Amino acid sequence: EPYRRQRQMCIRDRNYTGSNSVNGLGVIGTAYGEFGNININNLTLNGNKKVSRVGFISKSYVNDYRDINLSGVTISGTNRLGSLYGEGDTYYLTTIDVVDTIVSGTGDYVGGLIGYKHDNSSQKHFYITASNVNVTTTGGNYSGIVYGYGAALNVTVKDSSVSGNNLVGGVGGRQDTDSVSQNRLTNVNVSGKGSQIGGIYGYHDSLYNSSIKDSTISGGTSQVGGISGYGGWSIYNCSVINTIISSPNATSVGGIEGLDWDGNRYNNYVYNTSIEGKSYVGGLVGNKNGTPASRHYDNFINASIKANDTGAGGILGYYQNNLEEENVRRVRLDGNIIASSTITSKDATGGLIGAMYKPTDSSLNLFHDNLIAVSITTTGTNKSNGIIVGTSDLYIKGVSPSYVYNQSKINNLLAQNIVSGLNESITFVSAANMKNQTLMKSYVGQSSNYNYQQVEKGYYPYNGAQDASPVSYTHL
Repeated sequence: EPYRRQRQMCIRDRNYTGSNSVNGLGVIGTAYGEFGNININNLTLNGNKKVSRVGFISKSYVNDYRDINLSGVTISGTNRLGSLYGEGDTYYLTTIDVVDTIVSGTGDYVGGLIGYKHDNSSQKHFYITASNVNVTTTGGNYSGIVYGYGAALNVTVKDSSVSGNNLVGGVGGRQDTDSVSQNRLTNVNVSGKGSQIGGIYGYHDSLYNSSIKDSTISGGTSQVGGISGYGGWSIYNCSVINTIISSPNATSVGGIEGLDWDGNRYNNYVYNTSIEGKSYVGGLVGNKNGTPASRHYDNFINASIKANDTGAGGILGYYQNNLEEENVRRVRLDGNIIASSTITSKDATGGLIGAMYKPTDSSLNLFHDNLIAVSITTTGTNKSNGIIVGTSDLYIKGVSPSYVYNQSKINNLLAQNIVSGLNESITFVSAANMKNQTLMKSYVGQSSNYNYQQVEKGYYPYNGAQDASPVSYTHL
């Protein structure tokens, strides 16, 4: 008989083992109704890497979960694995704490709390904390420290890890709700072998007011990002701080996102972060592709950006603008600050954009009012580079100006001494200029998203992203 309501329960020191090819292993097989004030301690559910749908509840149709504590839970099986439930629907879930938990599988939908939450944007999950939760899956798609497939607001994750294949995230492999905020991660390790690897979600929808700090994101073959690997909709007010993104064999690697299909990216903050990929590596986005026009503005980037092959840029690693005139695959870049950053690749190394498909249509005026303070190094034999666009600064000829710190360098030479014929599109500015609040505001298009109060003291303006703070000049 399925459980239909449970208002109080304590489970302690239980160990269950599943037999071969069983579809479901749990203290409770199927549950409905409401569950609250549940404490689960030292529970082991051993599916021997042969059992699917493993969790405290194997299959959940519970409408309301609240005040659930899980500690010392160990789950193993094939797919659809989670310490609370393996698979199901939950309209409302809140105040959940999961600590000292291990979940390991071999297939799809593996999460520290929930394996597979059926896709339903109307479901509301809030206030989840996870600490010392370690999730691994050797194959398949969708794995995360909290969800394999699912998302929540007000999530806190620390001292935890996830290792998977495709669609791997620090919170979840796939965000399933239209909008998510207040996801905050500290000291997490996210690694994947395939595609769509993200610090918070592997694949995102609208995501804002969230951050990841003191963490490592690694591996993958494509679409790796500090916040998300890939997705649509917008990312804004998000931060990546003191983090390493190390994907030396991957294409489309970014400080915020790997591959950007549509939506805007604005008011994001990347600080003291190392970003490495094979090709198309950007401080904000690795590869801007997709169909609709979008705008990336008021982002702050302070990073070491490296493409082991081609295409490294302070904002975009690659801009595929082949249909720019048709308002397709078009992006506007303005109000961005690339602050005291180093950018390196074998070819197509640029302060704003690395590789670019073709020269922009200057009448569109897509790139303007950006502040760039960088050191660019191109190591390959072709040595294509530019202070704005790595393919060639001539690609932005005729566009309104962006502003470049006059000590910025290209292969150890001052950029202002080697960039010529682009006075209408590039204006070089001094340290004294950058300490003038009025001038600094003009360099980023009078943006109201920045705080300029400490400019005179030698700090860059900083935006309103989650956990953003002033960054002092470290002149190159």
